[in-house]
Amino acid sequence: MPFLEELANETLIHVLSYLQLYDVVHGFFGLNQRFDWIIGSINLSIDLSTTCPGLFDYCVRYITEFVEQVVYLKLCNTKFGSREVDLFNHTFCIDQFIQLRSLILMHTKDSDEVNILPKLDKLPFLTYFRVQTQNKKMKCYVKYLLSNKMTSLKTCIFDKYRVDSTDFSGITVSNVEHLKICLLLSQSELLMLLRGLLPKIKTLHVNVRPSSIAAIDADINGEHVPNLSSLTLESVEDMPPVFFETLIEKLFHIHRLRVLAYSISFLDGQKWENISRKLPLLTHFELSVSLYKSRSNVWQVKQRLAKFDKQFWNETGHRLHCCLEAFAKFNSCLTTPK
Repeated sequence: MPFLEELANETLIHVLSYLQLYDVVHGFFGLNQRFDWIIGSINLSIDLSTTCPGLFDYCVRYITEFVEQVVYLKLCNTKFGSREVDLFNHTFCIDQFIQLRSLILMHTKDSDEVNILPKLDKLPFLTYFRVQTQNKKMKCYVKYLLSNKMTSLKTCIFDKYRVDSTDFSGITVSNVEHLKICLLLSQSELLMLLRGLLPKIKTLHVNVRPSSIAAIDADINGEHVPNLSSLTLESVEDMPPVFFETLIEKLFHIHRLRVLAYSISFLDGQKWENISRKLPLLTHFELSVSLYKSRSNVWQVKQRLAKFDKQFWNETGHRLHCCLEAFAKFNSCLTTPK
């Protein structure tokens, strides 16, 4: 087995890229000129999501000198009250990380977001952004992050964020290709996204809430989102059936469809078989229905599952899940792996 010093530079760069910045610097910086050169030329990652406050200062010592090499940054306020994001904001300004490609913020507070989010358009290489928050003011930043100012941003994920609505007016064309937005969009807001705000979108994951709209405008079709291949819809049980089925049919070019519902009425085999046949490019369909566990529900689920065409589901490889209370899976012969 060769010694570490005997490995080629390319191999060392590949190996060190898997380590956290402070481990790389603590373990190898100053060892010799060769290692110093390698460390000065590699992309570095920082994950402070598992760092206790006592170790924060230790990590910061090594971050400061290499801040322009950081391409991945993850910050988190823990459930125990630790304020790593706040500590980070008192030590650094996010626009110092000029090479940053991926940014993840977990359990953030309002003050954290005020200090970080408005400056993200100063990061020219940022392609991936994820935030987990309950802050209702986030809807302002949703609009900001989907604007065409963020030219490099391709993936945008908003977790644990649920408000009644947001405002997409003023957004012209977004460059985002992968969007997960866990807010309750009205049907009209969903249509606004699909009507031209996201022309480059490839994967879309949204929650939908009921609204007064009962049908889809005739001008909504797959031409507005020609690259959309994967669609996930949550909380669809309150959508008018006509709206839901027409929406799916108009996006006839999608390859992957996931539907997450909380109503037993969605366990309708004939309905999904008909919809699937209207999507000629569909290769993966997953229906997940979560219900409260009760004797009546178990009996109704068994009855409804018995009406599914087993041959159709097994031949297509589509997946069906029925979950009863606390995510306990109701095992069914119709659940087939892709």
